[in-house]
Amino acid sequence: MPDTKHFTIGQAIDFFKSRLAAYDGESRRSYGKALSSLTCYAAARCSGSDPLDGALLADWYVAGRLQGLSAKTAAFYLDKIGSLYGAAVKSGLAADASFVSDLKARVRRSDVGGGAMPALSDAALGRLTALSSALIDGSREGAPAEYAMLMALAAGCMPLREVAALRREGVDALGSVARAIASRVEDARRKYVFPLNQTRLTPRQVAEALGRDVAACMRRLGLPTCGEADEALRTLWALLALRCGVAPSSVVGALGAVPAGLPVMALCVPAQAGDGERAEIAEAVGQMLAGESRQWFAMRLRPRVKYDSVVERFARQTDMKMPETFYPCEEIARRIGRKLVWADRPVIPDVVFFRSRMTDVWPLMQRVYDLAWCYRDDRGPAGHYAAIPDRAMVDFQQAIGFFRPGFEVAPAGQLPIGPDDEVVIVGGDFARQQGRVVKLDSAEADHIVYRVMLHGAPGSWNVGVDARLLRRV
Repeated sequence: MPDTKHFTIGQAIDFFKSRLAAYDGESRRSYGKALSSLTCYAAARCSGSDPLDGALLADWYVAGRLQGLSAKTAAFYLDKIGSLYGAAVKSGLAADASFVSDLKARVRRSDVGGGAMPALSDAALGRLTALSSALIDGSREGAPAEYAMLMALAAGCMPLREVAALRREGVDALGSVARAIASRVEDARRKYVFPLNQTRLTPRQVAEALGRDVAACMRRLGLPTCGEADEALRTLWALLALRCGVAPSSVVGALGAVPAGLPVMALCVPAQAGDGERAEIAEAVGQMLAGESRQWFAMRLRPRVKYDSVVERFARQTDMKMPETFYPCEEIARRIGRKLVWADRPVIPDVVFFRSRMTDVWPLMQRVYDLAWCYRDDRGPAGHYAAIPDRAMVDFQQAIGFFRPGFEVAPAGQLPIGPDDEVVIVGGDFARQQGRVVKLDSAEADHIVYRVMLHGAPGSWNVGVDARLLRRV
């Protein structure tokens, strides 16, 4: 019997599914919808061995509200999950259900009749990132208030009065994107980073004028605004962090307070966030503002799930395309009777690498939560999705000797290798072997193969080797 002091998410969902058989008709559909919502959230957010507790249920409830569920529907789902959890307690699987009733009471007090949450639409996010990436890469010039708004967001929601007072010597302590923003506006002849008439106005006057300009900029972009500029920025920063896959409780912990525009987040149990975790979330938000190029991630296929199932799932989607994936397979031969049959065998059967923007991973994983889950950065409570550095992907592809389409270590045809060159093979079946290039074997649109005579091999061994696996000695 499971440990009743540690009723895990996996155990809970399995038990809840088994309880659905006790209902029929509309009741079964209602419980099924609530369970589907919780399963979708937990599968994309947690490990099945994590405990099902009040913090997780609060995050699930808040995430649902922020994604568009009405207060009535979200509370209805919570009530159904509470009933299922109560059944687990009666069955001896779970020890206590008080945290469920506590959460339901808090919901009744704080979210009664709650309306729609401030939303960050895809269109508004697109306008924001188009502006921010253009200002950061220098392809256009912006107003001081635009740079200051981006600085506040990229620096972990820095208050505007601190943005206005920021001096050049304080920039080095900021994250990479915040430093890039500062480099576009700072001037060696000025002690302040932003030109806001700091020497002529009082700090309060500077902050008030900057707040008005930032609020006007947010309205022009169609961003959600509520309250004064600093409060509007805290709400926007929270929505951006949530888009990065950060849990609501971690967002509240990083901000140190509930954003005024998102009062439902008061239901969260704030995660303890140190300086490292806050900087980590701030950097993720900053990378989004910088235009966030696509990065590599890894999804783990669930037991007995095949890669083809993921492909088929996306083939049925009408509003989302399958991301670029890397699922290397090697060709193996099996003898069946008198015939030799060739088949593909995955190099790592249960791991699929895919390339995506950080902000697209969450909606992507919601489509395949029952088939796979995405690895997260577990170095802190923030737990956003773990991007794989490009260099690590290059090293991995070289080590196994398989490359995704279009992968090049150097442009095809421009590698400094020719006949009689001494080379070492850096990956694949002949890794670390040295040899001499005999000739160009073949040249295709995306890669080149050389014929290499191996040194030290018994007999006369020459093999075809992809140019991307060769280095001159």
